[in-house]
Amino acid sequence: MTLTSRPGRFALRAAAVGAAVIGFTLGATAVPAAAAGETVGRHSAADVDCNLYDGNDISVAAPDIWAVPVYRPGWAITGPTHNQWVRYQAMLWTWDANRSLWTGSTTGPWILTQVPDVAIGSSGSYKRYQWNGANWQDITDVIRNNAANALSTGATLFMDVPNGYYKVSVAYYWYADDEVTQSSWDVLFSSHYTISSDYALSQQPYCSY
Repeated sequence: MTLTSRPGRFALRAAAVGAAVIGFTLGATAVPAAAAGETVGRHSAADVDCNLYDGNDISVAAPDIWAVPVYRPGWAITGPTHNQWVRYQAMLWTWDANRSLWTGSTTGPWILTQVPDVAIGSSGSYKRYQWNGANWQDITDVIRNNAANALSTGATLFMDVPNGYYKVSVAYYWYADDEVTQSSWDVLFSSHYTISSDYALSQQPYCSY
């Protein structure tokens, strides 16, 4: 399977739609949830750094995301059972005090990679591509034009955000292939927000400026 034969020109939008329709009126510290598709690989919410640089900058780490395992009865598993194209996109949510709800405000780029299932290795060791609105671009080419080294790890950066309160969600999408014929998606909200102050790290329920 090649990059162009499966992910193609970004015709699939289920994960984007899933994130966009989530509206909630929970308290400022509550974490909403979204229903997942039926066939997903192991994955986790992304960690968030609320002050990567001096300004109001948010760094969303590349989440752990794995292929859907393929089980073959009677086979001894000595390595990955399946390699699959997946993509993810971080979304920034802002607390609207007037309406007492979180609203989706800004999305990062879609990032695409091919990963194994959980049998071996790390999901962060594979080459990544970024959607530029027309095609998938090797993320190393993006980095050459951007001074932020965090991009090399597949992180998403939200720079110089206005003062306020922020949460982060990540939409995940697993492409169908020869091994798993059903594509699927999920949306997870981050619960770990790191604040750096006085040479120490602390955990917060959201980013605040």
